[in-house]
Amino acid sequence: MRMNKKGFSLLETLLALFFVLIAIVGLAKSFNNTAYYNRITHNRYLASQLAVNKIEELRNMSYADMLSSTGTDAVSVAGVSFNRSWIVSGLIDDPADGLAPADGDPDDYRNITVVVTWTQEGRTPALSESLTTRRTKPLI
Repeated sequence: MRMNKKGFSLLETLLALFFVLIAIVGLAKSFNNTAYYNRITHNRYLASQLAVNKIEELRNMSYADMLSSTGTDAVSVAGVSFNRSWIVSGLIDDPADGLAPADGDPDDYRNITVVVTWTQEGRTPALSESLTTRRTKPLI
């Protein structure tokens, strides 16, 4: 008696299901990782916007008042708590202006640095974004 072999054996079916399951688990993990890194990217964007806002706030201050504006604050955006710190360095003499070292006014510009940190879903150390710019002394 000849058997007509149409169809799959149980072993072939189980192997095929196993490989499909591995592919599905891999895709699910990939989607999970993508969502996590999208959240990190979104929070980096928010942090950079908070840093830009603080830099603009400092740049709009008078040049003399800017020096005493070093500090920190906490900002919450979209359910994420950001810690923002800034420092303004003063009395920076630019030797490229051709007046150093006999420069009568060594206060040529100030550096403004803003650092924004936050914790991403329990990740340690905290993530951070840092922006630095310069503000030159206004012409008289």
